[in-house]
Amino acid sequence: MHEETVNVTQVRETMSQAILDRRCASVLSRLERIPGFGRYFTESYSSGAQSSKNPVSQLWDLLTLGTPLCYLFDQLPENLGLSRINNSSFDPEQYAANPDRARKRAIALFAIRIREERVNQVIPGCEPFTITDLWDKNSTDGFAKVIRTVIAILDRLFPTAFEAPPSSLTSMPPSNPAAALPTQAVSTSSDAQKTARLNIMNEVLVTERGYVQHLETLQTYSIAAAGVLDEETHHLLFPCIAVKRPVGRICKNPLYLISLIKNCSPSTYPHFDELKRGYEATIRVTNLVNEAMRHAENKTTTELLRSQVEDWNGHDLDKFGELLLDDKLLITKSNADRESHVFLFEKILVCCKEDVLEPTSRFGISVAASEQRKARRFLLKERIFLQEITHMERGLSVDSPPSRRPTDSLLTLWWKQADESGSLTLHFRYETHIERWENVIRQRIGVQRRCSEEILTQSDGSPRQETE
Repeated sequence: MHEETVNVTQVRETMSQAILDRRCASVLSRLERIPGFGRYFTESYSSGAQSSKNPVSQLWDLLTLGTPLCYLFDQLPENLGLSRINNSSFDPEQYAANPDRARKRAIALFAIRIREERVNQVIPGCEPFTITDLWDKNSTDGFAKVIRTVIAILDRLFPTAFEAPPSSLTSMPPSNPAAALPTQAVSTSSDAQKTARLNIMNEVLVTERGYVQHLETLQTYSIAAAGVLDEETHHLLFPCIAVKRPVGRICKNPLYLISLIKNCSPSTYPHFDELKRGYEATIRVTNLVNEAMRHAENKTTTELLRSQVEDWNGHDLDKFGELLLDDKLLITKSNADRESHVFLFEKILVCCKEDVLEPTSRFGISVAASEQRKARRFLLKERIFLQEITHMERGLSVDSPPSRRPTDSLLTLWWKQADESGSLTLHFRYETHIERWENVIRQRIGVQRRCSEEILTQSDGSPRQETE
């Protein structure tokens, strides 16, 4: 029994180290191809870090500088709506006085930024981490969080954000020499569009090879562990050994294709129409994946909400319909502003005040975000059935105080019940958010009114026509 336990531990440790090595090597190769990032490799070596050939040590030394993380974040596309950190270099005097303090400050700026709600919305793969997680090299657990966050950010960059990799990064075995051709072509081509196309294809090749290598590594250790581990433990360690496409890669495929389309034309590429149809197909697939993920997340949120609201004031959550949208918003009602968590169901809009309970930590270990989410409690404050909304429009209601936000970021709902009426204004941060909420609310109001009209028609006693 003891020998079997030792073998299991050795398999786990060997597997984890091999995966970490390959992952770090892949990240290093991608970072090296970002314009302007090379100086951080130089700083990493000149700062006294060990010039190890181990990719884990190389990447760890690089990221503990802090400024490379800030620079990477600032390369994200502007259309994501994220402000820049603007801390891609050290102040010479501050760094000379205390290098560690300057590095930790840069790490802290990055760590704080990825905890923002907007960042988690557009880059869901980011994981919260502390300075110690990256600084302490006695354990790779915290470092693994940083790596996953860096990969999530790299996956959100446009393909054109990467330069063509050097030949040392794209060298392939003799069985696949064609993979190196784009690099050779880049060095001799002066045409901007052709260079851009080759850069995109190189990015696809590098990331795809890395993904296949990870699958091969998992497959190798899965086979080796099959004779050592029991079936349940084996399934826990290798739950996705079958070939599956990562969601991040699925969602990035349209970016690759639209970048190719922008750098092609029917005259330069004979299959231009097929390329456009391929792009449209990836958009459909991406939308289906996003919709499935949204549906699953909303279902989980609804189940959590069931236990998090202490008093539903006689309302039945099961009769609200499916949860469609939710967000933390500033709302205005009766000349008063307050922060609320707003939940839009198929039949009702619910506004709750969040009462965050501090989860109990054990042995000084911080509680995971999922546990913090479960520890939330809500107080039901406002509820408006969609069929009671008389109209809505952008901007503030006439009885609302002046707002510091632009009026086009505000959505006011007017409602009327049997014995009272009023208005509620929702404050949004981004144009895309208010458009989505406005469209969904209008759509659901129309559905609710049609349902009410059908019920009235069926209940007025008039005969219904039979259809064959």
